[in-house]
Amino acid sequence: MKHPVTVSEGLHGLNRLITTHIKLLPTITILVVVILIALHHLYPPFVEKLGEFVGLAKPSVASVLTLIVCVTILDRLVTMYAELTTPRISVFEYRELAYRRVEDYIAENGVRKVDLLQFSGYISLPVLRAIAAKSPRAQVRMLLMNEAKTACFDVNTNIDHPERMSTAVGQIAEMERDNPEFKVEIKFYDCPASVSAVMFDDSTCVGWYHAFPEENVVKMRGHRSPAILVLKHKGHCLQEFARKQFDNLWNAKPVSKGANP
Repeated sequence: MKHPVTVSEGLHGLNRLITTHIKLLPTITILVVVILIALHHLYPPFVEKLGEFVGLAKPSVASVLTLIVCVTILDRLVTMYAELTTPRISVFEYRELAYRRVEDYIAENGVRKVDLLQFSGYISLPVLRAIAAKSPRAQVRMLLMNEAKTACFDVNTNIDHPERMSTAVGQIAEMERDNPEFKVEIKFYDCPASVSAVMFDDSTCVGWYHAFPEENVVKMRGHRSPAILVLKHKGHCLQEFARKQFDNLWNAKPVSKGANP
């Protein structure tokens, strides 16, 4: 189900667009300067004639080199701006919104190692597609709740957790067939679902699942819960918290996909 774009998402997208185009300016300028130096070497009067054409007084190689220094400084300022406008810790109203940011980050920067701790895995499919497209050789591990236990939640409602899990696992298999370099190692756990996490390199996105009784049915929710994203901060306490939970479940006694509760 798609949700309308929030103001924060819109501002993030605008900021990313502006930053991307600003980053192109130093590259283009350096390219132009290199061409000018090459032309000056082949035909020394070229720089002077070009200066006269654009109304500059007696430009020289020294002025071109000065321009290079200015462009280099501009490039560093742009890099610093990008780092300052990308907060290391962001809080999202919904986990879905946080995963869109994770998806964008991976699509831009690539990734080497990803560990996912999920309930059915359905909501994390776009993140996996971004990994398959940008970094198909990344090491990807995923933990899902065993199917029999997911069926205990939202009984007699229009939410079919086992079906969502089967869809997720099936689509992951399709990604692997479409891109033979892309592999996802999947294991299942049978303890109560509590933490959701996507740990990618030195970044982590953490959310929570909450179960509650309503009309004699125990319901499970998570994708519309808040989430916290910590970017490029190895050793952050939230990252260590998620890592410990993932490792405990990953190294526990193996559980089959449809194990009985």
